[in-house]
Amino acid sequence: MSREDARGEIRDEASDDAGRDTRDKSIRRSSLWERREVHQAAGRVSVQVGCRVEQALALMREQAEASRVTLDQVADAVLDGSLRFD
Repeated sequence: MSREDARGEIRDEASDDAGRDTRDKSIRRSSLWERREVHQAAGRVSVQVGCRVEQALALMREQAEASRVTLDQVADAVLDGSLRFD
């Protein structure tokens, strides 16, 4: 199968005859929103601690692992003010 054929199959699976996207947009929106919350929380942590956003994200990951919760849960706690890093 050529690359062009493979690309055509992928496009066909993701769209209908009119070329509209048929994947579940609500799942993609939800996933995007969760990432936004994590990045927003990392920004808040970076201000609290006085570090770069990448370092703040690493702190949040460490907190999630230590608390046995998801990164999204840590982000939610940072954003609602129940978890601070300063």
